[in-house]
Amino acid sequence: MLTSILLENNYAGVIYPSTKDYSDLNRNHHFSSHHLNVGLFVPYDKKNIYNEDLFNTFTTFIFDGSENLDLTKFDVLDKSKSVCSLIKNNDYNLSITHLKLHIDYMSNSVISGAKYFETDIGKIELELYMKMLCYLENCVNC
Repeated sequence: MLTSILLENNYAGVIYPSTKDYSDLNRNHHFSSHHLNVGLFVPYDKKNIYNEDLFNTFTTFIFDGSENLDLTKFDVLDKSKSVCSLIKNNDYNLSITHLKLHIDYMSNSVISGAKYFETDIGKIELELYMKMLCYLENCVNC
């Protein structure tokens, strides 16, 4: 019923809180979004099992075996500063600024006694951020 109401009012999707238990996460900034999920209302595509137009609007970052999980938040923040100096598009700079704020917010968070970016999940997140920043850097340099 909720989906029908949202679609009738031209919403393209919904953001909602995760059901994952984050009760052990301490000292987390209330503006971080690690606990949010996104649901998109995808137009039906009669030719494909997925909506190709929507799919082509995304850039994906995956693990390809080159990761060591040894990046620090400082590595990612240094790269973000470097990429920001190259980019003249405010949309990209705004995203990078949001990324820097998120890293700052999460850097003091603790899960099961470990700092967030020292956990496997935090290390994976840093790797994906670095891939995104390198992608943006390559786009600018092309």
